[in-house]
Amino acid sequence: MKKPKTFYSTQGDQGFTEIGGGVRVPKDALQVEACGAVHELNSLLGLAISLGVSPELIPILLQIQSDLFYLSEELSYTSNPEKNQKIATIESRHVKALEKHIESLTEALDSLEGRIVPGGSLPASVLHLARSVCWRVERRAVSLLRQWEEDSRYVLKYLNRLSDLMFIMARFQNRQDGLSETEWPGKGRM
Repeated sequence: MKKPKTFYSTQGDQGFTEIGGGVRVPKDALQVEACGAVHELNSLLGLAISLGVSPELIPILLQIQSDLFYLSEELSYTSNPEKNQKIATIESRHVKALEKHIESLTEALDSLEGRIVPGGSLPASVLHLARSVCWRVERRAVSLLRQWEEDSRYVLKYLNRLSDLMFIMARFQNRQDGLSETEWPGKGRM
């Protein structure tokens, strides 16, 4: 039987890591922050699946998890075009797929007039949390793309649609679990 390869490398022991294109940067660099937030989001989606989300949501979540690897790769590369020849990127098709899922799942939900308090079933609560982490990814991506002074291609559109979809999925999950949503009473309405 083949012995497993040792996983640790010691390469990051001094507070630096290698990003796309072989560039070493501090572990608190914007790219590392953005990619770290993407990985957190991906892990939360895996947690939602393991907690028993509705079967209708599983293929959507698995596809999003795959998309997030594209996103992470795109954010990990440098703004130097020579180093970015064959990277995976978020494309128009990724955004359109999210829009299709939003439209489809929204049809099963009651209209919403105000805000709802995040919560409900455990899988729905994790999806609400995933939405918050998605917002963090979006904030980090905005900072990174501003620093690069680059067009965001489809990154920001994708993240904006993804946070909307996470909200719709959380609502859908609560509906599937037979739980009603708690509306926020708003200022002066308590």
